[in-house]
Amino acid sequence: LAPWTARNFIVHGGLVIVEPRLVGNLPWIGEFPKEGTDNKEATKTEAVMKHPIEFAIHFAREFAQFWELYPQRIQMAQPAYREKMHEQDPRIVRTTVFGTNWTNLVSLFTVGPIFFFALIGAGAMWFQKQQRQAFSLLGLTILSFAIGYSFFYAKTRYRIPIEPYIVILSAFGLRQAWIALTGRPAQDAVPI
Repeated sequence: LAPWTARNFIVHGGLVIVEPRLVGNLPWIGEFPKEGTDNKEATKTEAVMKHPIEFAIHFAREFAQFWELYPQRIQMAQPAYREKMHEQDPRIVRTTVFGTNWTNLVSLFTVGPIFFFALIGAGAMWFQKQQRQAFSLLGLTILSFAIGYSFFYAKTRYRIPIEPYIVILSAFGLRQAWIALTGRPAQDAVPI
């Protein structure tokens, strides 16, 4: 078990499914009451209400982080961190593939086209009245994950559950782009 899972089991008397990261990632909130007090939730809400601009900036930054094309929050990509870890344990390497231009380029050229065609697919579905209902289902599912994680802490790996929906939008966008480029009318195309 992860350390926070054991802590949550002891404090709350059971497993807590989601790790609460709001406290650690909003430095302007300050200290919270000690464990066992009933006022913690009110204090978090009050802190957000007192600092709405800082919370909005945090939310926008995390929302953008959710859609990053290549992983940026990898601590091992920082040379100072790798050096510090190597001093603690010599088995940890000082050089790594993370953070190199090749890693970023591979990520950019694999994820970038998927997002590009997903945007085309989203636009095409929105402008076709018969596809709006399907787009609403896909779009709301995708946005619910992005918005939900943006309140706390967003990473690329949290996007994994909605990747199939993004690929569906991308496939529809690729189909629409193919139809537009070849000049084939939409009624001749194979229906989805």
